[in-house]
Amino acid sequence: MRAVSRTLFLLVLLSAETFAQPIETRVLNPDQPMHLTIHPNVATTLLFPSPVGGTFGLGLVSQIKQNNEAATQGVVQMDHPENSPVMVLHALNTTAKVMMTVLLDGRLYVFDVQAGPEPDIAITYVKDDPQAPRAQEVTENDVRANRLKYDPELLVGYLRRARDAELLLKTYPDLYKDYGSRAANYTSESDWAITTVTTIHRFSDSDIVVLEGTVQNKLGKPLYFDGRSTTVQVVNEVHPAKLLDVAQPIPAEKTVPIAVVLQGDWDASYESVPRRRDRARLTAAVQGSPANRR
Repeated sequence: MRAVSRTLFLLVLLSAETFAQPIETRVLNPDQPMHLTIHPNVATTLLFPSPVGGTFGLGLVSQIKQNNEAATQGVVQMDHPENSPVMVLHALNTTAKVMMTVLLDGRLYVFDVQAGPEPDIAITYVKDDPQAPRAQEVTENDVRANRLKYDPELLVGYLRRARDAELLLKTYPDLYKDYGSRAANYTSESDWAITTVTTIHRFSDSDIVVLEGTVQNKLGKPLYFDGRSTTVQVVNEVHPAKLLDVAQPIPAEKTVPIAVVLQGDWDASYESVPRRRDRARLTAAVQGSPANRR
């Protein structure tokens, strides 16, 4: 008798362990069927994020309809209280299989429901992955606090690094880990000057771009640059210069070197585009306005 009792107790434990599946949280997918495993000896409970609008599928049978109407042929029993987000599924045989469609908040979700030896016990469905990063509100103070901070000494340092890259790159490689440069030939002409960008230096990690080129005074008198109004135009975008280095005054009808330091990743928008002849349509010209001098 004790042996029989122990055998029965062992069978009960094995049965409990077989169906001891944890309560899961799954993300609803409207684009493809979602798998569900059920069993004749287990009632699988589903919790949706909002009340279910309707449930459809060949082989589904409702316990309520079975009680109120004549016997209905079916392989999966489905119970769903009206205006409730809860649904209970139960396999009526070991080979039950149903493609179930659920109407939820105006969208259809398809479930591939099959009987199996390891049934789902309880599942909470959500519309978004709770582990996925979510957008958070950012205040004006947050933006200011996270901005890269530059001072004139740093800008001058990057300008010197760009100009001396050919000499310093081999000696101090750590200073140029994020450095890249390329030749350019972008020209812009105004009523008083012709500016040409010949070299573009970029320090990607520091968000710094240095432009080198020339400026030609078209006037018959010395030209003074107002550094505060200097901008760089890239296609239809205009970017203010953070630092301007040019000899002043520029003699009449003479050409002198000019360098501009920018804060911002303006060059990255087309840095990876293959070099083509139509790249010449890009205009990266240093512009300024002559200062009034007596």
